[in-house]
Amino acid sequence: TFSPDSMQFTLDPTGVAYSVMDSMIMTITNTGLGPLNFELTDEDVFGDYSGCVLSGQQVDLVPGEAYYLTAVFDGDPSGHKIKTKIRICTKDDLGGDCLTKTITHTP
Repeated sequence: TFSPDSMQFTLDPTGVAYSVMDSMIMTITNTGLGPLNFELTDEDVFGDYSGCVLSGQQVDLVPGEAYYLTAVFDGDPSGHKIKTKIRICTKDDLGGDCLTKTITHTP
């Protein structure tokens, strides 16, 4: 999902070989021309949001639960060549076994 100043990804551990995921990080890089700043998410808890308001937190994800990762930019990312890397791990502080997915896209 994408709005003029943000992008949102759904993280759903259904189908992975692990019963619980405890931490994650999302890194976004502008691989095209021009500056584009973003927030970096590095969490040992998974926040539940209603719009932009934090409504609760959970300490892990189990298969069947979904989590939304949101990157908020200080400008419109439209037309920028973006590389998004999401890493989710079985232990806190990005420890244990980890799964990584890299997506290259131009919103």
